[in-house]
Amino acid sequence: MAVKLSIPTLTFPDVKYGKLATPWNLGVLLYPGLSGQNARRSAELLSAGELGAPVADRVAMVEAFHEVLSGKLTAGQAQASVGQAISRLRQFVSHVDVFSLPLDKQSVEKSFLHWTDHLVHRHRTVKDISEYSAYQTAAMVSGLIDEVLGRSSSLITLSRLKAKPPKPKALGVQVEKQSLESAFAFGHLVKDVCDSLTEEVVLRGPIPIVIKIRSGGQIEHWCQWVRERPDEGLRRFQAEGTLRSRAPLANLRIEAEILMFIGQTGMNCTQALKLRIGKFQYASHIDGYQVREYKGRRKGPVIFEIYKEYRSHFERYLQWRSELFPASDVLFPFINTYGGPEFGPRNWQLRRQCECLGIAFVGPRALRNTRVNWLLRRSSDPALTAEMAQHTEETLLKVYDRPSLQRAGGELLRFWAQHDPALAGATSAIAPGHCNGRPEPIPEMPVGATTPDCIRASGCLWCAHHRDIDEFEYVWALVCFGHIKEFEANKRPPSQAEERTAAQCALNRIRDKLTWLNESNPKRRDWVDEAHARVEEGSYHPSWKRLIRQFQPI
Repeated sequence: MAVKLSIPTLTFPDVKYGKLATPWNLGVLLYPGLSGQNARRSAELLSAGELGAPVADRVAMVEAFHEVLSGKLTAGQAQASVGQAISRLRQFVSHVDVFSLPLDKQSVEKSFLHWTDHLVHRHRTVKDISEYSAYQTAAMVSGLIDEVLGRSSSLITLSRLKAKPPKPKALGVQVEKQSLESAFAFGHLVKDVCDSLTEEVVLRGPIPIVIKIRSGGQIEHWCQWVRERPDEGLRRFQAEGTLRSRAPLANLRIEAEILMFIGQTGMNCTQALKLRIGKFQYASHIDGYQVREYKGRRKGPVIFEIYKEYRSHFERYLQWRSELFPASDVLFPFINTYGGPEFGPRNWQLRRQCECLGIAFVGPRALRNTRVNWLLRRSSDPALTAEMAQHTEETLLKVYDRPSLQRAGGELLRFWAQHDPALAGATSAIAPGHCNGRPEPIPEMPVGATTPDCIRASGCLWCAHHRDIDEFEYVWALVCFGHIKEFEANKRPPSQAEERTAAQCALNRIRDKLTWLNESNPKRRDWVDEAHARVEEGSYHPSWKRLIRQFQPI
């Protein structure tokens, strides 16, 4: 007599679903080919009861998966995270179905490694998935299998997938400028949306709602109304003036508000969506405010920090949301038109509007990244930036920091300003150039040359702390200085006891400098030619003009 297979309950009755959402049911994993169907279709087939008997060897494994996932929900893990884990698990079981692999506790590890090899093939050969994405997908399933089997080490470490997040690429000055300009343009769009969608416009504005954008163009919002519908129906729709019919408009403003809030506070989107309304208290802090919730006579903990310019806008938003959502205690009360719990935007309306306007959409993650890198560039202090962004310094540099050519250039300038003796001194040399006022001869100084002493200009040419200046004024002064040394060298030739005079040593040194400048690039070559032309015309640098006149015959 055949024993009837007992199928355990594999649903999640405590999860709140939207009106049109498909409830989760791991029973689809028991029937080959069902996991690869979309959620709605597989649920219909499962409820129809025409799939025959499930695979008996899978029951214990699927039941264990259900127990682990239910435990995560009970422990407080986000519903969205558990839903994503179920989606990844269905991908794995779909692969098991396609290749007729076993799915029981004795063989699940081999089946998992077969799947990861397939993901490696997709990454390396088919190239329809990145290695990092493949790793993240498999790691989620690996975590479930590890818990079911009680493994002490993660199963994914046995695979050929490696956790290699995309390396951040250095941004050139122009690219970085364009990136910030895109963020600013998006910020202007967000501000225009917030300012335009007042309570009056949201509830009673004429359809379509037109939002003017300062950068040009406009957003035309029909509030789910089809343009081809009869005018009489449109008039009734417009006269209703409730959030039931105007929900998309309210959601559009809340999208703009939460993005502006994230840009101000650096808070991630999930945290922002959990914030509740309260009696906020503002305390001055650096260049903004620390915002706390006032509870009776005591102050609550700091909830977030904002810049002072944002406070007036934030308070206008609080007034707006209290008028439209008097019964809600959520700071950003998105309206779920499908019923169920309040949630954040899954398909941003602003993204579609940005595509129409030709403006780059900057999502929550990109906003936080841009904010962190902007703070890091302004402060040049990773520890301070990490504290402001609510990260550890390691997380900041590993995850958020983007290499920046502009910031690197600034850091190099600051480094040499502190450690280069000539630049640190901030004094002018007696000869053309810069120094720190501490004379030190260079090792290759020739015999007969003037020893550096900060008294005689010729000595600067042989000082270790003397620095050239990359500008025409310096080249002009150097040519004039060489003109003086030429007068001196011609006036007194070397004696029998000396190979060359100090003036000749200085003149050779100046000529070497001018030769290098002439051959370095066309711009400096033009400087040298112009300086020589001026000297030949009798136009001398102001620093040497009087001295040159003394050498010239009357």
